[in-house]
Amino acid sequence: MREVAVMAAEDTLIIGVDSGGTKTIAGTVTLGGRLVGMGYGGATNTHFVSDQDAIASMRGAVAASLGRSAKDPSPEPA
Repeated sequence: MREVAVMAAEDTLIIGVDSGGTKTIAGTVTLGGRLVGMGYGGATNTHFVSDQDAIASMRGAVAASLGRSAKDPSPEPA
């Protein structure tokens, strides 16, 4: 018999990002509306910054909103 992981609604995360030419703001909330965290980064508009800098800014902001390091935003192994 195969085990199936079931996530509760409280375990489901929603990430919203507002990014542009000057800054990136990421917010993470649970499906139930609890704020998990906020993260901030630099510009992501590739008319003003390189692709690599835009990716780093986005990754850093999202990782920070999840409480993780931008260098390794993946979850710890169980």
